[in-house]
Amino acid sequence: FPAPPALLLGVPSYRNKMPLTASARNVTASSFDVQLGAWQYQQEPTFLNPDTMACLALPAGTYQWGEINAKVGVVGDAGVTWQTVVFPHPMDVTPVVIASLQAISPDLPVAVAVRNVSREGFEVRLRTEEANAGQQAKACIAYIAATPGKGQTGGKTLLAALTPTEAVGDIYTGGYALDLSGFDANPHVFAQMQSENDTLTATLRIYQRTPETVTLIKEREKSLSFVRTEPEQVGYLLISHDQTDDIATPKQSMVNGRCPTEIFTLSGLSIGSSISNVPRAGLYLIRDSQGLVRKLRIR
Repeated sequence: FPAPPALLLGVPSYRNKMPLTASARNVTASSFDVQLGAWQYQQEPTFLNPDTMACLALPAGTYQWGEINAKVGVVGDAGVTWQTVVFPHPMDVTPVVIASLQAISPDLPVAVAVRNVSREGFEVRLRTEEANAGQQAKACIAYIAATPGKGQTGGKTLLAALTPTEAVGDIYTGGYALDLSGFDANPHVFAQMQSENDTLTATLRIYQRTPETVTLIKEREKSLSFVRTEPEQVGYLLISHDQTDDIATPKQSMVNGRCPTEIFTLSGLSIGSSISNVPRAGLYLIRDSQGLVRKLRIR
């Protein structure tokens, strides 16, 4: 990337049956670190089963993906009190807002909360463990605001949508199943609670996956109490898995009607923007004019 992108973290799986929170750090133009970690009260537990979590890196700006109009940005000074984020221009309809922790000081586990989403903007804050109420922190928060709808870009299918109000509850409710109609395989899942019906620190987890559905639950940390959470409305963005473009000859200058802006080896080495510069047949990464990266196989 020309500059550090906005990094969005997906909803983690539920292989480790304990409350967890996702964070990122060291986000640069060429790399980033992500972590799915425990809360402080859990005192560094052992993880026996690796969880999975999608990541999406996009330059800040405005995007049009079919029916989806999206704004991507970064809030540089989010804290433990509510902060209003105002879009540069109002959106046509109320969007889905997904926010992720990109950096924090001091380094401590938190959840990112969102509320009062409107065409003009939204409110965002950090929530710490209940046992550490009053603990201060400052963070950099990346966000995407996407109008509900369907779209395609870079060989990927996208769906932005909202659940009904008070739909996603804790594990004892069974969660809420997202319909995967229109996706050939389980897509990458990005989601955020759009409401705050209680003040408990909580995150989202993927409780179950099937070929037809992805079930989300709201999971709270339990440093001080075990009160059950209230169900929330959740906004989500589904993105299909990479599609690999296949080219029979490196003399071809375009991929699916688009000229690449940069081609990389799988190790991240840039080899220019012309397919004719590819040294040999194999698998590469290609960035298109919209900044999206996908796989390219040259035979």
